[in-house]
Amino acid sequence: MANNKIRALSELEKTASTARVLNLRAIHRKNSLDPEYLAQPLFRNQTLNRAIIVKHRVRDNERHDFPLPKTTATKIIIPIDHENLNAGGQYAFVGQNNFTNIMVDTLNVDLKNLSYDLEVLTMIDQCSSLDPFLLREHLSRQGIKPAYCYFDVTESDNGKMLSFTKSEIAPLVSKSVGQINNELYPEILSRKLLSDYSDDSLNPLRETLQMSPSEFREGIFCWKAFLYYKWQLQTLKPDLPNIVRQISKAVPRGIMDPFKQNYLSRVRRSLRRRMAGVLANIQDMIAIYDRAYVALTRDNDPKPFKQFLLNAPKFFNALGERLAAIAHVVTYWSHRTAATGGSDLMIDEMLEMFRDFDQGLTFDAIVD
Repeated sequence: MANNKIRALSELEKTASTARVLNLRAIHRKNSLDPEYLAQPLFRNQTLNRAIIVKHRVRDNERHDFPLPKTTATKIIIPIDHENLNAGGQYAFVGQNNFTNIMVDTLNVDLKNLSYDLEVLTMIDQCSSLDPFLLREHLSRQGIKPAYCYFDVTESDNGKMLSFTKSEIAPLVSKSVGQINNELYPEILSRKLLSDYSDDSLNPLRETLQMSPSEFREGIFCWKAFLYYKWQLQTLKPDLPNIVRQISKAVPRGIMDPFKQNYLSRVRRSLRRRMAGVLANIQDMIAIYDRAYVALTRDNDPKPFKQFLLNAPKFFNALGERLAAIAHVVTYWSHRTAATGGSDLMIDEMLEMFRDFDQGLTFDAIVD
């Protein structure tokens, strides 16, 4: 494991994006006495089960660490002192050269006692983001079913989502308690939906939907997923027109032969087409949620919403992967070209970046 100390762990914990960071240390601190957490751990190794996992953009000086080229890697950070993140941590990338031996040596365990956890790390690495709803479905399909607490939205994103969630649930609150005279009630309910999905105070809603306690717990988890996806889409959309424009018009530096010029033109057209198609897919899936929610809040018909919540996990893979692909284009392009709009890119770097974007936006047709 690299000797480099990660000095900004405390800041990472405060600002962590749900789709980028899985903070097992924070989950342990919050749930260490929860019977479900103790019975259904994500990792069997206790040190690893308190690590911080990050989807990380591979830097130029890190590319030699991998046997094959990668633009994004899964970084495992082991804090030096779990009580003091300012002490820093050590890290390794899943799939880097000699990864298995690095983990065995760092955790000081026999390989036979770590084989299960290494398999889980590989599954997490194969997931396009750490979006908890996508990750939970991805692991579940491979027989890995940790406790619910591993799949919460981070406190940082919860805070950013609160205003959006309040406006989203306003029709339901109005339907439940009449005209909204108390502005605190929507906020209280929003906070419950974003965190305490097993809270008994939500029983009136459970009874309206005619769901058993176990169905309702799963249903609230799924509702939170779609609130998260709608919020994420709302956050990404304002940047998309400008980014598409920059991708279409940025003039790279360096000598461009006819082959590279032709490829650049083709990949730009493909990127515009794929981004538009993926965005349309996302909006179509969210529209299914919207129609079911309108039936509940406007038409007083809870059945479509109940049915939607029960079937919602089948959308997580398609929604999560497509939003992660769009987010990757937005965040990577913005990070790399913030000051220049792409005019400082060398031709080969631009072609590699566009190829990566284009491949990431390639999906099979959605089948209902």
